[in-house]
Amino acid sequence: MSKKSIIILVVICFVVGAAFGGYKGYTDKKLDKMRKTGKDQVAALVDMKDYRKAEQAKIQDIEAEADKKIEKADEQSDVDAVLKAAKADIAELKTDAQYDKEEAAAKAAAKKKAEAKRKAAAKKAAQQAAAQNTYTPSNGSSSSSSGSSSSRSGSSGSNSNGCIPNDPSLFN
Repeated sequence: MSKKSIIILVVICFVVGAAFGGYKGYTDKKLDKMRKTGKDQVAALVDMKDYRKAEQAKIQDIEAEADKKIEKADEQSDVDAVLKAAKADIAELKTDAQYDKEEAAAKAAAKKKAEAKRKAAAKKAAQQAAAQNTYTPSNGSSSSSSGSSSSRSGSSGSNSNGCIPNDPSLFN
């Protein structure tokens, strides 16, 4: 074989190789290792027991999608982008502890609101009771706590609060 034939053969090999995916600087072993490392990193992003079942299902979906994208990755930068996106998606999910904190805060707020309603109802009831214990002109006496509502003072025929009692014997 001549030198010219060897050069043509080498050029043909490169052309054929480029047509079937080309060479991007990684061997199959390097690609496999990069992809495996990426998948392991995705799996290690979170501890599933920190999340509730609904969030665990979402995390599994995120991880499965990331694994598919990593399997197609040809460069480390592709794997890094997939990892970054998966971390961002998982960060949007709440942990069980976060839910517990929110639920406790909501329960405390509801308890505070119920206590405020109870106090308002007690205040209203006290105001109504006080209004019923005041002077009523229909019967001419006061139900106040002084106890002198029916006493007469002097010859004027009026009771202690200055009202004339409904006693017919005074008008004869």
